Amino acid sequence: MKKIYLLFASCIALFGTAMAQNDDNQFNKNYDPVRSELEEWDPIRGPWLSSSLEAISKKEPIPDRTFPEDITPAQMVAVLPEQTRSNIERIAMENTNGSSAEQAQWNEIRRVVVRPGAGCGTRTARTYGDPHLVTFDGARYSFQTVGEFVLAKSTAGMEVQARQKPQRDDFSLNTAVAMNVGGDRVCIYASDYPDGDRSTPVRVDGRAVNISAEKAYFLSNGGTIRRSGRKYIVAWPTGETVTAQMRLSGGMNFMNVNVQITDCSEGIFDGLLGNANGIEGDDFRGLNDQPSLRMSAGTDPFGSVTREMEQRRLAYLANTLADRYRVTQLTTLFDYPMGMTTASFTDRSFPRVHRTLNEIPNDRRMAARRRCEQQGISSRDMNGCIFDNSHLNLNPEPTPVIDDPSEGIILKPVREPKPNVNQEIEQEGRDNQVEGRRVLTPLPIEEPKDKPRFEERKEPTTERTKPASVATPAPVRTPAPARTTPTRKTTPSVRTSPTITKPKPSRTTTPSRPTPTRVTTPRRSTPSAPRRTAPSRPTPSKPTPSRSIPSRGGR
Repeated sequence: MKKIYLLFASCIALFGTAMAQNDDNQFNKNYDPVRSELEEWDPIRGPWLSSSLEAISKKEPIPDRTFPEDITPAQMVAVLPEQTRSNIERIAMENTNGSSAEQAQWNEIRRVVVRPGAGCGTRTARTYGDPHLVTFDGARYSFQTVGEFVLAKSTAGMEVQARQKPQRDDFSLNTAVAMNVGGDRVCIYASDYPDGDRSTPVRVDGRAVNISAEKAYFLSNGGTIRRSGRKYIVAWPTGETVTAQMRLSGGMNFMNVNVQITDCSEGIFDGLLGNANGIEGDDFRGLNDQPSLRMSAGTDPFGSVTREMEQRRLAYLANTLADRYRVTQLTTLFDYPMGMTTASFTDRSFPRVHRTLNEIPNDRRMAARRRCEQQGISSRDMNGCIFDNSHLNLNPEPTPVIDDPSEGIILKPVREPKPNVNQEIEQEGRDNQVEGRRVLTPLPIEEPKDKPRFEERKEPTTERTKPASVATPAPVRTPAPARTTPTRKTTPSVRTSPTITKPKPSRTTTPSRPTPTRVTTPRRSTPSAPRRTAPSRPTPSKPTPSRSIPSRGGR
């Protein structure tokens, strides 16, 4: 019975494998026109983009860039010529038949290629100050809670989480943000670093990463991280963007976070930043179901409402809404120090007091308004700015503009592919890569400069002093060449290259310094000499010379 079961299971496995291969073959056949279009457009960028789109559809790492631009696949699609873009969009839209597996791949590709041609606009949501939230649909509210929460989560896989830490007993600030960027886990910390490395606030899959101001950092699944001053910009391979602007208040580091999606972003959104369905009034689940808390579209939570009603709304947001979107240890994207979890950053009793705009004295309110107006704060954000400046003395900050690196870009012809990879990977190679993840290939130019390899070669040098005594017969074999060795001493560095180590004509012991690890190579050179001297061949047992050599024991 067991054998029958195993046979049946193996048949099912074989059938599943055959079906998967058939789906893959069919997808490749239907995808060939996309490859042709992109290769015709650019012989170097085109194959990279077609391979990247295919990798995104399979949720696999994309290939290394072989051109100078530091952009994502979605940003590269945005700079395609209009005709090429239209052709690819048409091909993607025509492939609506086929198996569910094939359609899942085409859906991922359509997320990237259809968007530019459809003329989709962008939607921006943010959490700033102490903090105030603006949803994708424009609703505004205050959220003075403590813990880790889901800001935005899409059924297509995009997710952004925020950590809020207490400031005094009545306010909180954003101190960290965590993201799922196409399968890469990215965290940015303003405080409470998860490890001892404070040289950089960025962690990628738990590893500290320094972001250069001159060059983007490439994520393995196609996203990028950029830095401009104290602002970090994370771009998804499919076009979404998160910006974290570092700030300082009362000696406490915090950040303002902006999340940008497009009207064509795939999936259904949920989280503290709303559902992105274009309807402002339905972003607060349950809030409008209670008559005493109802907020109509366009209502300013800091506007002319009674203090009692404002406090009831704040209490609802800080308790009911907060618990709905708190992360758990199973869903968190953050890194934690040893012995800590998401519960270590949670305080459900916060805030102790709900502060309102109405309790601010009129003179302080007017002074704060003037400061906000001088900084160009919009009318819709004015009350939030007054609130922050009056209660916490936070300097006004206008809504940031998220720059698109693909705008105005001019693609210069590339005659031959040159690897464009992360600087740290160029220097460190494979040593510091996370186990089990794709390792980017270091630049060939940098490979000889790999310091760990030089250190390994230096260690065995002490052992090579012993073979120096073994080389005592060498002067007998080649007394004359021994005098010519000074000329060879001038070229020891050349012998570090593999092509020079093969000849080994220098039978002197000095050349062994550059190539200490190749202990066996002298044995390859010695047989060449015995071929000329018949006496050495009768003694093929190389151990016998080594036993005669054990004159070392008589040392």
